[in-house]
Amino acid sequence: PPSVATNAQGQASTNWTLGALVGAETISATGVGLAGSPLTISATATVSFANANLIWTGATSNAWTTASNWNAARVPTANDSVYIPVGGTQPSVTTSISVKHLYVASGATITNTGTIIVGGNLDAGNTISGGGIVSLVGVNSTLKGTINGTVGVFNTYTIAGATAITGSLMVNPGRLTLNGNTVNVTGAFTTGGGGLLVMQNVADVLNVSGAASFGGGTETGLLTAGNLNVGGSFMQFVSASSFDASGTHTTTLNGATAQTLAMSAPLTSRFQNVTFANPAGTTLQSNFTALGNVHLLNGSVSGATVQVTIAGTLMDSLGGFQPAQGIIFNGGLTPVSALTSTINVPVSFNANPSILQANLMVNGAVIVQGNLQLNSHYLVVNGTFTTLANGQLTMTNAGDSAYVSGNATFGGGGEAGILTNGKLKLNGNFSQANNDGGQEFQAVAPHLTVLVGSNSQTISFANPDTVQLGANCTWSCFGSLTINKTDGSVTYLSPARHNGKFRVLSATPVTAVGTVGNQRFIIVHDST
Repeated sequence: PPSVATNAQGQASTNWTLGALVGAETISATGVGLAGSPLTISATATVSFANANLIWTGATSNAWTTASNWNAARVPTANDSVYIPVGGTQPSVTTSISVKHLYVASGATITNTGTIIVGGNLDAGNTISGGGIVSLVGVNSTLKGTINGTVGVFNTYTIAGATAITGSLMVNPGRLTLNGNTVNVTGAFTTGGGGLLVMQNVADVLNVSGAASFGGGTETGLLTAGNLNVGGSFMQFVSASSFDASGTHTTTLNGATAQTLAMSAPLTSRFQNVTFANPAGTTLQSNFTALGNVHLLNGSVSGATVQVTIAGTLMDSLGGFQPAQGIIFNGGLTPVSALTSTINVPVSFNANPSILQANLMVNGAVIVQGNLQLNSHYLVVNGTFTTLANGQLTMTNAGDSAYVSGNATFGGGGEAGILTNGKLKLNGNFSQANNDGGQEFQAVAPHLTVLVGSNSQTISFANPDTVQLGANCTWSCFGSLTINKTDGSVTYLSPARHNGKFRVLSATPVTAVGTVGNQRFIIVHDST
């Protein structure tokens, strides 16, 4: 910034040239040691129509191509800056015409049934009507106003104020930056041929009543803020990252009729936050990834062969978010919001930690490859429960409780020191598989496992602790075990150790199957 010395009266002055874009601009003046420093000065950059070299008069007719309708008695060319004032006969475009800049005064109208090619700034005022085509080919130019027709952005444009398009908007192969403004599109929105949409301001809003299709260039780092609202189908295609949102960017599907969502590259083209607000529902035609939150606000979300990956939090108080192949939670500390009481598809908790915020029912299988912490809540799994890879179940609070209707297999990470309290109720078989040194289920009393099934159940340890004396469990073992079945038997298929109490509260046959030289030791360190 320039530095200016004060004169004898203690005054300093400089010149300020406003930037190229219209709208509010500011400068800051700083005086060392002076009260009130720094001082911010604001100004608004507007278009000076006096600089337009051709002005519409409508002296003869409404025909754009009639020379006598212009102040200079000639028809505009691609090098002319054109101003359309209010009043009189308003112009009509029926063929293809070209201008450099086009400024339509508020209250003026151009009826366009042909094609208007603008090589610079376009201020459409209240209306360019007629349903024709507007092609924007300027470099580092601006756009604002109301247009009834099809708009194509073929170069670099920045929105300079409220913009409404009654028709479709295509960015191909241009670059459109919202710049803190709202753009309403009643038709479809499309990027293609390397075209880019830039939303990096929290005030950016793009409302699309029709379909939104992203098949342009790489959007990584360009969709970081603002809100994209889509009333029709949503599609990503062609480029692997042609829709790659991040930061605080939010996409909302808010149509009134059923919508579809399809991502051709769901691992590299991703949502940040996505909200489903369509009462008629949304059908997923592919997998998708959300780097932030997924919110089901209205309707349902379903897909027969799809899986959704969520790095943030699922907010679904309706229980209607149902990608049939399940949900993978792979990043957030709180994968499921407190308002989400039921998930009706299989779930995989891959984050370490994954902390429950409230009681949760999963009507499907649960796989844990991270660290699932019950956090004094009740987890119901109407399916199988499995720990894999580094997966762990943490139960250290008296209020930790889990029920599994199917088989429970612990074949993930070591559980030493994290199964110390709470209650695990099993309706199916129990097994421990060797994956992390043999401590995949190392429980300590008062942690309690309860067998409650009405059918026969089995217990199997791949790495049972068979030390018959001493209080410490070296490998895998129960804390306390209670058998409280209404029917069926319990069979130990391996040796097993119980560091706490072993209780049979029902008339249940309990057997340990062994062979000569391969006895089944059942070790209990407390009362039976």
